[in-house]
Formats: sequence, C-alpha cells, structure tokens
Amino acid sequence: MWLIGMSSLYASDSKLSTNIPQQSSLIADMYGVQYPPFKFKHRHESVDWRRISAIDVDRVGSELDFVTLQENIMNITFCNMDSEKCPYCQNPLDPVLLKMFRLAQLTIEYLLHSQEYLTSNLQIYEEKLQAADSEKEQIKKEFCKLSEEIKSQKEECKRRKQIISSQQMMIQAGANNYHKCQYCDKSFMSHFFKQNHVQRRHQEQIDVGYQKKMQTDKIQDEMDQLKKQLLQTQSQLEVEEQKYSRKEFQI
Repeated sequence: MWLIGMSSLYASDSKLSTNIPQQSSLIADMYGVQYPPFKFKHRHESVDWRRISAIDVDRVGSELDFVTLQENIMNITFCNMDSEKCPYCQNPLDPVLLKMFRLAQLTIEYLLHSQEYLTSNLQIYEEKLQAADSEKEQIKKEFCKLSEEIKSQKEECKRRKQIISSQQMMIQAGANNYHKCQYCDKSFMSHFFKQNHVQRRHQEQIDVGYQKKMQTDKIQDEMDQLKKQLLQTQSQLEVEEQKYSRKEFQI
C-alpha cells in the first residue's frame, strides 16, 4: 500500500529529494536498472462531490482509516478542479486555494512515484541480499572444507616430524655402532650391509685372504701333527727309559 513508510518520508524529506530520480531522462541506479522518466500526469477526472461529502475527515484522522484514504487517493490526486465552481454562488474557486490544492495533488503524485521507486529498489536490494547470503554460505562451506584440509595437513606434518625425529634418534644411537669395512675406509650401519659391500667390492681380497687362511690352517695342522708326534715320541722315550732303569736295578 502507498501509505506504508509515510512516516519515514515525512521525517526525511531532504534525503528523499536527493535519492528519488527527478530528471526527465532514463535513470539507472547502482545496479544498472533503468527506470522510465517521471512526468506529472494530466488532471482529467471530475470531482465526486457526493463521495467526498460522505467522508468524515475527523474520524479518518482519529481512527487511522487508511482504507478510506486508499479508496479516494486516485480521485483526489488526478481530479481537475479548474472548471469547478462554488455550489452556492457559482463563482470560480479562489485562485490561491486552487493553487494550494494543485500543489497538494502534485505532492501526492510525487510521493506515489517515490514509493514505487523505493519499493522497486527495496526488492532489488532484497534479491541482492539473498544472493549475498547464498554466497556467504558457500564461502562458509569452502572455509570449513579448507579448515579440515589444514587440520589434516597439520596432522600429517606432525606424523612426519615424529618419523623424522625417530629416525634421527636411531641414527644418533647407532653412530657408535658402525661396522667398518676391513678392506677400505667405508662404514655401514649393519653387518648385513657391510658383508654385501665386501662381497661386491672386495671379492679378490676375500679370495686372497681365504687362500692365506687355508695355508695358515694347513701349516697349523702340520704343526699340530708334529706336536702330536713329538709328544708320542717323548712318551715312548720315557717308557724305554723306565724299562732300562729297572733292568739296571735288577743287575
């Protein structure tokens, strides 16, 4: 209804004059919506005096009877009073009074136009607000998704830090337990790696060492045999010596 928001129009008439388009050309607002040019309409309707006389103005004002105002606003706003005469003396209406009435008509028409303009803008703003709310919800969902991804990445970083820390502790713990190659300056963290290295890089040295070991073992075996024979010979000599001693004692 046209009466909605009338109190705000009364309270901010200076702002209204700057916000409502007043030029005769097409007007485009901040969203690019064009409005037709505003022009005052011609007054061609006759006054319905019988209907007007039936209205109790005091009652309308005291009871805030907006329905009655709405029913008569078009007739009052667009009626033509130029040819009207006083029903009692048939004289034309007072020019000053007629001018004031026409100003009131123009004011009402301008307020109707202002209300239509503001209502249209309000609808556009509501649509923009709904779009902004939808965008806000979408951004909120994306933010939640990114937050979950960041949380997951932090947990992954924490897990990897723990792995790196454990590996560093293992390296530090095994720093004094390296297995050094007996054929070169390289060292290894386990005996298995060292053996693989020796077999790959020092096979010839292994063969030479094996041959030397075989020779050493052979010599050691021969020495053991000689020692064994020597012990046996020594035992036999002792036995023979004892026999010889007993014979001399008997003689």
